[in-house]
Amino acid sequence: MIPFLMMLPMLVPAGVKRGRSSKARRGGGLSPVPSPTKESGSAPPVRASSRRRLPAQVLGQRALNRALLQRQWLLQRSRAGVMEALEHLVGLQAQATHPPYGALWTRLNGFQQEALTRLVIERQVVRAGMMRGTLHLVTARDCLALRPVLQPALDRG
Repeated sequence: MIPFLMMLPMLVPAGVKRGRSSKARRGGGLSPVPSPTKESGSAPPVRASSRRRLPAQVLGQRALNRALLQRQWLLQRSRAGVMEALEHLVGLQAQATHPPYGALWTRLNGFQQEALTRLVIERQVVRAGMMRGTLHLVTARDCLALRPVLQPALDRG
């Protein structure tokens, strides 16, 4: 599941804005390395980087656990809003109607259940079949971006 989530920015249609920087949206990020030319037979020149690359760090089980909890906003409450939290988490499992309220309450400072209810009524947040074919609570924008990507897997299921 994690490798799929890491690929999500690449799978979201171009017109949908996610939390990427304006430079990344303009395509000013990294460009692919061109393949070697037939004439020279050598590899293309390597572009010098302004940042020094640090050696990869292998995380122990506890550090990996802490990183997972931090990424899921479960180590400390955030000051983010409901929409920002749902987009950061790429949805919340919502087979039953009450668990998303508890999930947001544990993650957000000052969460009020009326805020989530209002967003559902206004259709800014939707409950739809998403990952693993289960119901998830996602923003309408994420639903429009993710559903076409997930649909073939849902059809096979």
